[in-house]
Amino acid sequence: MVSFINASKWVVVCTTASLGVGLATVLVPKAAIAFDSRLAENVTVQINGYSQPDDGFPGGSGVIVGREGDRYWVLTALHVVCDRIPMREPISCRQDIAENRRYRIRTASGQEYDLMDVQPLQQTLDDPDLALVQFESSQDYTLATLGDSDHAQLAASIYVAGFPAAFQTAGADRDFYLSQGPVVSRRRQGVQGYTLIYGASTKIGMSGGPVFDSDNRVVGIHGIADTDQSGQSETGEGAQVKSGFNGGIPIASFMQLRQTQQVQVPNLNQDNAPPSQAPANITNPQTAEDYQASGTIEAYEGNLHSAQERFNQALAIDPHLEGLGRLHVQQGNLYFAQGDYQGAIAEFTAAIEAEDESGMAYSNRAVARIQLRDYAAAIEDLTAAIANGDYDARTHYNRGVAHARRGNL
Repeated sequence: MVSFINASKWVVVCTTASLGVGLATVLVPKAAIAFDSRLAENVTVQINGYSQPDDGFPGGSGVIVGREGDRYWVLTALHVVCDRIPMREPISCRQDIAENRRYRIRTASGQEYDLMDVQPLQQTLDDPDLALVQFESSQDYTLATLGDSDHAQLAASIYVAGFPAAFQTAGADRDFYLSQGPVVSRRRQGVQGYTLIYGASTKIGMSGGPVFDSDNRVVGIHGIADTDQSGQSETGEGAQVKSGFNGGIPIASFMQLRQTQQVQVPNLNQDNAPPSQAPANITNPQTAEDYQASGTIEAYEGNLHSAQERFNQALAIDPHLEGLGRLHVQQGNLYFAQGDYQGAIAEFTAAIEAEDESGMAYSNRAVARIQLRDYAAAIEDLTAAIANGDYDARTHYNRGVAHARRGNL
């Protein structure tokens, strides 16, 4: 098992190596045990590339949504299977990269299949970042059920599934990962259709993976990480803190594109009933989970003091509530935003001790230490962040900033 699991707070489901996929770690909060993590794993696939030489593609994710005979349809994000030619409309993909990379799909059974076809659903730069791909197999694979993404309202619980390129893994070596969190925003508009924003943790390699509601129905496709209110990645002078907010495309956008483009997906399953699990009560919070979800939404909206009050109340009710590490990261971000870097460091340290968000906590603690000019400690933290699976571009960028400020060009 991976080092960040705290078995006292999480239910851990592992597949065996006999399936051909190694150990697949699934983290599911005990309060949400009715969610079928094995079903989520069975319908989620890896999308990998086998290029020579390796072009650094970490891989992506997708979800099986249709079947006709031996042919299966997989819904994913277009950017997972397409290196776009910049500023060209309709959207065009670089064929030389696709041919050299040789995309393949790996299922929960461990079987690998050539990707047979890429059908871009994104035609213009403003369209949702979606694509359908196909593979052929005589095996019987479960098809995902699509839900009504309009039911994924504020404070509703969602689950993001995929295969992160974490702990120095990439491609077929990636393990299945499942992350839970509340919906924090339903935007009217979003870059490339990303209007479903949530507080669930995600990592590189999960792009294209399904976003489930509490009844295992797909209500979105994940695709962007670390968003602020404007929908852009956080930016700023020098090192950059990670917000922990991530985004997906509502499944309603896929259904609309399917209709307007007359896209055929055989045996598509859909269940539009309301979810059986009600959203957290954020107007009149009573439980620790209510206060945590409410605080997460307040933090996303920039209401720093209100968010801290809600988080403190959540911890007062249950000091060991699910997602404790994520809460401490959010608390640390609030202190950081107010210029209290020592307070931020204390919260990020608490998140590291909670173990379930250690990668982001190390990364953000490093940024706070950079603000205090403790560059050597910041470099140690960023190295630890990379070792804990948080090795995206921003982590390496921040470590470069710390080295530069030490004079180590």
